[in-house]
Amino acid sequence: MAVAVNPVTNKIYVADCFGDAVTEIDGATDATSYISVGNYSLEVAVNPVTNKIYVSCGSLAQGKSFLAVIDGASNSTTTLAHGNAPYFMAVNSVTNKIYVINDASANVT
Repeated sequence: MAVAVNPVTNKIYVADCFGDAVTEIDGATDATSYISVGNYSLEVAVNPVTNKIYVSCGSLAQGKSFLAVIDGASNSTTTLAHGNAPYFMAVNSVTNKIYVINDASANVT
């Protein structure tokens, strides 16, 4: 499981490595909702400037790996193809670059 906070919107995002959704918690009301990302959500990172939430998804056993991008305003989700089991992530909010450690190949993209 992983957690990330958007300090601008006061939303908390929790990835659940056993499910296919990210839990969104409203920091003001504690209301929760679920955003489907399609496959094991492993890690989550937030860019508060763009209000985008990045989720590494994948399963080596299933051979599916990708990054899900959630639009924080609409909660709509798109995917970016990504191989090599993306796992840990960090976002540079100034440059809007996402850095991903790939578990299977032990490199950073």
